[in-house]
Amino acid sequence: MPMVVVETVDLTEMEDVRRFASRIIEHGIPVDVLVHNGTVAVERLYRTEAGLELMLASNHLSCFLLANLLLPVLARSKGTIIVVTSNQYRKAKLQMDNLNSEKYFDKSRTFANTQRANMLFVAEISARCTALSLPVTANCVELQPDRTGLSDWVHRVAAREAAHPVITLASLAGVTG
Repeated sequence: MPMVVVETVDLTEMEDVRRFASRIIEHGIPVDVLVHNGTVAVERLYRTEAGLELMLASNHLSCFLLANLLLPVLARSKGTIIVVTSNQYRKAKLQMDNLNSEKYFDKSRTFANTQRANMLFVAEISARCTALSLPVTANCVELQPDRTGLSDWVHRVAAREAAHPVITLASLAGVTG
């Protein structure tokens, strides 16, 4: 019978993400599927204790860090990384000199940038796994805003409906692209 491990991790704090990954590694817990659905959208600029912009930390950096820390564990189980993203990535304009909202904060652009960064991350980690012959697949699942309930102007649907594409992808071993 598959083992399910439920833990709490603060995705806005990279040290907490590191501790979480360490616990998984130390206890020898296999990871078959790593789903990153840590997405927040905020109205104003918030900084974490480490000085990171909140959406960047939660939506992208934690995903990047956790997947990289658990990559050897995922490789042992021929695992899959699934990153849930939003179609808002289309509005992204990554500015390397303002990734952490050092110059200004635009809530919509910042959110969109985190979604685009995740898509670029998935493409890159997939390519690296292939180049290193690591048996890990990585994919994005794009959920439409009307499936997430992130906006007041769209209707909300049952959680099982929004989760369906993620569960489907998680259950299909070796899907790439």
